[in-house]
Amino acid sequence: MTIFVGNLPYTAKYKEVESLFNSPCHVRIIIDRETGQSKGFGFVDFASKEIADAEINRLQDSNVMLGGRQVRFGEAVQKPRTSRQNDNGPRANNASSRNYRDSKPRSREHRPQRRENYEVNGNY
Repeated sequence: MTIFVGNLPYTAKYKEVESLFNSPCHVRIIIDRETGQSKGFGFVDFASKEIADAEINRLQDSNVMLGGRQVRFGEAVQKPRTSRQNDNGPRANNASSRNYRDSKPRSREHRPQRRENYEVNGNY
């Protein structure tokens, strides 16, 4: 079972979070892709639901502080995954869903010429 660990300091390390628990666990701290900095929360995996529930109850009763912040614990709820390739959601008609080529302004050379700039010979 997985539990949610929130309000982590941005400088929190895996070993620091792991040391909060009495049972063997696997810690995942969520990192921002662009900045490489922690987002301030993570997930901890346990072997069974009973162990995870016992750890949540133990840690919620005591005010656990890490890096000057009170850490919060709770059962993680898994959201259903959606495919972004076939997503027709609210962003489907925005410029972000179009190709880059279609959204950038074209230079003057790529624009069609006006009709009056063509030679007039009867065949357009």
